[in-house]
Amino acid sequence: MGKRVTFWMSAVKSMAAAIMFFSTIVLLLTVAPWLETRFYPPVGKITITSMADNGDGTTTIYVEFDKYRNCEYIGMAWFRGSYGTDFQRVSMNVAPLAPGDTASPTRPVGHHRAGPWIIGVPIDEIMNNSSAQIFHRCNPLWMTTSEFHP
Repeated sequence: MGKRVTFWMSAVKSMAAAIMFFSTIVLLLTVAPWLETRFYPPVGKITITSMADNGDGTTTIYVEFDKYRNCEYIGMAWFRGSYGTDFQRVSMNVAPLAPGDTASPTRPVGHHRAGPWIIGVPIDEIMNNSSAQIFHRCNPLWMTTSEFHP
């Protein structure tokens, strides 16, 4: 009878260890992206250096920002309104690359200037009623989303 109890105790311990291991992995994959975005972002906030009203409800902007980490650039999204209220994604057109330019859109670490970007938000709302997110891949397990503006 002792061997049978030992077997079941080992089985229960193994199951508990497996549950704890997978729970830890799920917790890590849930919390780590948030921690990375909050405390170790790949880029800093943008500073808008100039804006021009295009007369059609869009605004052309030029920006500066710092890139802190060597992460792969995935994309950007610009939004009008506030999170949780009247919130919508708007168009964002960046200047096209020169013909034949096949360089990666991923920038090196350092200070950068960019633009023109044509944002689908009126000029009077860019600073106080819009926001932007930028997406990078810093590791193979998740995509890092950073608040880029404001």
